[in-house]
Amino acid sequence: MSPETWRTKGLYEGPRHAGTRALMKSGGLCDGDFDKPLIGVHNTYSEGGPGHIHLNVLTQEVRAGIYQAGGVPVEFGGPGHCPSLAPLEHDVPQRDIIAMSVENFVGLHVLDAVVCVGSCDKPNPAHWLAASRLRDIPVIMAEGGPAMAGWYGGKRLDSSGVLRAGLTYALDPAASKVSAEQVVEMENCASTGPGACALCGTANTTALLSEVLGLTLPQGGSIPAVSAARRWLSRQTGRRVVEMVREGLTPSSILTRESLENAIIALHALGGSSNAVYHILALSEDLGLGDTINIDLIEYWGKRIPCVANVMPSGMYSMPELDAAGGVRGVLKRVEEFIHKDAMTVSGRTWGELLKGVEIGDSDVIRTLDNPVFERGLAILKGNLATSAVVRYSVFPKSVRQFSGPAKAFSSQAEARSALKKGQIHRGDAIVVPYEGPRGGPGMPDLFHLMYELNGAGLSDYCPVITDGKFSGFAMGAFVCQVTPEGAVGGPIALVRTGDIIDVDVDRNILNVRVSDEEMAKRKSQWSRPKSKVERGYLTLWANYANPASKGGGLPYLPL
Repeated sequence: MSPETWRTKGLYEGPRHAGTRALMKSGGLCDGDFDKPLIGVHNTYSEGGPGHIHLNVLTQEVRAGIYQAGGVPVEFGGPGHCPSLAPLEHDVPQRDIIAMSVENFVGLHVLDAVVCVGSCDKPNPAHWLAASRLRDIPVIMAEGGPAMAGWYGGKRLDSSGVLRAGLTYALDPAASKVSAEQVVEMENCASTGPGACALCGTANTTALLSEVLGLTLPQGGSIPAVSAARRWLSRQTGRRVVEMVREGLTPSSILTRESLENAIIALHALGGSSNAVYHILALSEDLGLGDTINIDLIEYWGKRIPCVANVMPSGMYSMPELDAAGGVRGVLKRVEEFIHKDAMTVSGRTWGELLKGVEIGDSDVIRTLDNPVFERGLAILKGNLATSAVVRYSVFPKSVRQFSGPAKAFSSQAEARSALKKGQIHRGDAIVVPYEGPRGGPGMPDLFHLMYELNGAGLSDYCPVITDGKFSGFAMGAFVCQVTPEGAVGGPIALVRTGDIIDVDVDRNILNVRVSDEEMAKRKSQWSRPKSKVERGYLTLWANYANPASKGGGLPYLPL
């Protein structure tokens, strides 16, 4: 791409643009800078969680790389949060808000390219969406990286283990295996410093998939946050984006049908977070690829690709250990026969080129296809209770992979948690929780508090939770989530009554309720949508317009 075709070319030249130059000079630019590409640097630094606390340091490295390569960085901020700390109805909407903020700033300032510096559950997929919408200018991601794992009692420990211990103790101190003092010891041991939590939760799943999609440089998804190599890669990312401007390499050549299918294959091989499903589907919808990159394709590959990554929460090892074993390239090497090796990446090389010479050997961290950690990564269930629902196979207990039992139907997570505390949920019950989906939540909130409390009560291996909401990438247990259609639009999940028999068969991809079509139709005729939980503010957009989880759970493009 020659300078004549840069977006900023002509915007700062001659007397007519003296006022514009004066504004930019007031911000620190000087003569000579206007002949260079202006590179946006979206920095989601915040003190709201460990995944974001170090991003200012990495952003400085990105800026240095841009200067070294002959560009001029234009930094701008954006929200970054830890979903473990947030009121959970605000979690998913932040993805779309971040994407819109990047799209908005770049549109207003007419930049030549963008580096997205981010970490954790929503900034990562938000930057996918931003790249989709800015598809004709170069976009590259600079990930924050995973935290180091802690150790407690001779075992690896991260914040998910502390969450389970703390909620278990809070539910019933007498039955807890750890004391209040030990919970504090555990939280201190798990506090290892900057980075996304050291397991393959949603933050690190989406970071790894950012690399698979081709949006980061090699190893971008897995180098530990505290490693010097993370700073080196950030600086290299700054240099690379300037090269991309000169080469004309943009997301339109990277975010393709093939790259998204690669991400789906990798998701199963990682046994990654169930939340990555709706993020991939949101990206697919944004790119206009929903006809083929859809829930059915995720189901297809779920029956064919086993989980080969032996990583917490379902496996033994931490994220830094996955990085040392080969990271994304190691995982893709294991499934090389299935992926599209001609898919392009921001490095300017295809996946076929990047995988040449990669050797994994006999690794317990990244297993072979004939010796997987689990037979499957994720599964999509269907039946008369859902056109689609998502199961993270790698954390789903074997004891209930084939389940039949009576429903305990609730209208919210809060109601279900209250019943659990009162001893009204028993082994063998199916806990059905509608009205937690994209519109009903609104915003598809997380039910991980319920799952952890079931764990503390000794019921998580015996009582499947079926909901149109979502579950944290930390969660372990029998959860069936993202049920579509959701309760708030009158989906069958809203029509289930206590005592109905629920059938779950994860291996056969089945989710049914033993109620006749005639009875369900009768119940539907008597159903009316409950009053919305919100009456003002931005969440009303989700309550009224959000796409179903099977299309990403975000705001749709509304017809004119």
